[in-house]
Amino acid sequence: MKFNLFGRQFSFLSDINQQQKAMQMLEKYVLKPEFVILFVILFAYFTALLIAKIKKADKLCNKLKSISPWVYLLVVLWITVLNRSSGEREIRLAFDNWFTSTGFHETNVLGFLFNLVMYIPFGYLLGKYTKASIAIASVILSSFIVEALQYILARGVTAIDDFTANIVGGIIGILFAVVLQKFKKRKSE
Repeated sequence: MKFNLFGRQFSFLSDINQQQKAMQMLEKYVLKPEFVILFVILFAYFTALLIAKIKKADKLCNKLKSISPWVYLLVVLWITVLNRSSGEREIRLAFDNWFTSTGFHETNVLGFLFNLVMYIPFGYLLGKYTKASIAIASVILSSFIVEALQYILARGVTAIDDFTANIVGGIIGILFAVVLQKFKKRKSE
């Protein structure tokens, strides 16, 4: 398909090679059964939440909000386990070195930060809808399950760094939720 926009000609999937590449990308990243299932679950969840808000069904809306940490955990599972292809099993029980004699290893730091940031929303949602002790236990257990699934299914590396980063991120999210709830409570008094 070719089209003009602001005097420039653009071609989009204009030849068979582009169409084949687009289909390969769709099959690789979007049309996986795991992704389709995740998308259907997320679509159903957000549709139900929207309908509950529109109809002002507060009880249903609150119930749906209370399961949001687990909906988010499905996204985390997709990113960390289901989206990866099977490979070799590997367990790293020692922390990665961020600094060595050869220099600074950005990838180790970035991997740690990615895992930490990925778990902040999960911890926040848990902290918002459950007791702090249950939220912390859930963060630890879910992080263990994610890392164990990576090993069992041979999808990704099971690493103490990831486990630790997940827990730290989850606790940061929980603390953020607790502080916000206390701030809102003080403001309303």
